[in-house]
Amino acid sequence: MHSLGAGALCALVVFASLALLASAQSDAIPSVDPRAYTKCAPREAPELERCTYVRENPMCGRDEAFVPYLETFYCVMGQDALTSGVVAAVCVGAFFFTLATVAERFFVPALNNVSRALRLPADVAGATLLSFGNGAPDIFAQIAALSHRDVGESVALAVGAVTGAGTFITSFVFPCVVLFALARTDLSSSGDGFIKVDKWSFARDSWFYAMSSAAALCFFIDGTVEAWEATGLFAFYIVYLVVLLAPGRIRTVLRRTRDRLVLSDSDESEDEWSDDDEEDALEPMLEGERTEGEDEEAGADDEDSATESDIDDVENVPLVRAVFRNAKLMMKNIEKALVAVLRLTMPELGPSARVTKWQARILPITAPLFMLAANGFLPGHIRWVGIAYGLFASCLTAFIVALCWSELSERSSIRALLTACAFFQSILWMNTAASELVSLLSAIGKVSGVSEALLGATVLAWGNSVGDFVSNTVVAREGNPNMAIAACFAGPMMNLLVGTSFGLMLHIAEHGPVSGYVMPNELILLGGALMFTLAYACVAIPFVHRWKITRKPAISMITFYAMFSVVYALTCTHCIFKTPWLGP
Repeated sequence: MHSLGAGALCALVVFASLALLASAQSDAIPSVDPRAYTKCAPREAPELERCTYVRENPMCGRDEAFVPYLETFYCVMGQDALTSGVVAAVCVGAFFFTLATVAERFFVPALNNVSRALRLPADVAGATLLSFGNGAPDIFAQIAALSHRDVGESVALAVGAVTGAGTFITSFVFPCVVLFALARTDLSSSGDGFIKVDKWSFARDSWFYAMSSAAALCFFIDGTVEAWEATGLFAFYIVYLVVLLAPGRIRTVLRRTRDRLVLSDSDESEDEWSDDDEEDALEPMLEGERTEGEDEEAGADDEDSATESDIDDVENVPLVRAVFRNAKLMMKNIEKALVAVLRLTMPELGPSARVTKWQARILPITAPLFMLAANGFLPGHIRWVGIAYGLFASCLTAFIVALCWSELSERSSIRALLTACAFFQSILWMNTAASELVSLLSAIGKVSGVSEALLGATVLAWGNSVGDFVSNTVVAREGNPNMAIAACFAGPMMNLLVGTSFGLMLHIAEHGPVSGYVMPNELILLGGALMFTLAYACVAIPFVHRWKITRKPAISMITFYAMFSVVYALTCTHCIFKTPWLGP
């Protein structure tokens, strides 16, 4: 996780600094009336009036999460590009580090507990639970955008975002998952390592995503979407779920039928479906007979001993290694402080983690408060009477838990409740951090003058896919590459078939069929890149690579995405392909 945070931080420091430094070169831009609020383009306003422009323009606050980044840059920091670039780089690194920590310490252990308790295969868990955790925020964003009355103007951006995210995940996140999984194996050090994908699950997910993407592009390319087309997209996802879940159900029915016919196997069948498996699956979640502060003291002793040994070793190593070692120690301390804050809102369920009595008392109070605050209900949307009533109920629950924790901690229902709390709260944390990251990247794009088409399919697609990248790579590093690979295809397919179809159906039900837009060249190019990567996954991996993915094809896919991003940027800036391919 530290290598992930360091690499992301270095890349985004360069990006944020260049983007914000570019805002200083704006003297020759013609001025416009800052009260003409047709879009959020602060660079088109006079330099001295940009603070008023972003404060009064409602379009500039549409994509803000908690922090008004545009108002902060233009009004608080006085358009100081250097200082703003440094602050933006630190914020971006903090968001990435928070995402990585939440995914590794909270989300993945909860996901493993849920999948083991439900006895889900790795590919089914990746295509359902992991995809839901990654794609739920994007689905609701798609529904909100496409259900708007002026969908003719926003459909290109909405489809571009979901298509750009799909291209990014299939051609960048997917090979990164392979590389992270290879880095965990012993054979990868010699360069001969490979990841053998599950044939049935990989073919199912890649082919379904390819067919759904082709159908969606065919529906959108003529500029009109009818009700049957939107319904067909959602029906296609229902078919996928049936194909996904039916084989396991059929095997279960056949196995139970066999056990009933063969009397000698009946005892084994009963043992297989006993409650012992559930207890074993959920065992690492709670403390045993430890006292309240024993875990914290043990963790503190381990950290202190590691710190002292590292400091002693620093004296005997060169300066560069000492700097890196000190930086690693600093990152450990930051992670320790961050995990302490996260534990106030959700339980940690890792193999070495235990839910202490103190944490069990505080969670009924802090977890609901964080959920309300993260969803925007606090402050301002709930009256003080409702807040007081909620706090009273939470405090009463905490008091009951404190009195009965020694008995409650042994119940499987409490363990399941803690697992559900960790699962959904970690999703909420990742959604909050990713939303802030998207809002910051969107502000950087507006400050630097990047076009909306390029921003939607690159920066916003990257920001929306940050959760997928972090959670999938962490799952792969933890030894579940097939689960992560399944999520790389099932996640964007869920966003496309559920979010897009529901948004279109809501719009058609209220305002009639979608019409009045023309697909631009860059969106057609984006759809072609997505179909190319899916064709490679459907054809090359089974027939050329024989279901075995090594470093070379993974690096080739990343190289393709980098080259395509350059071509796409040139297309968006009208340096190439200036003539529209569709329309008049």
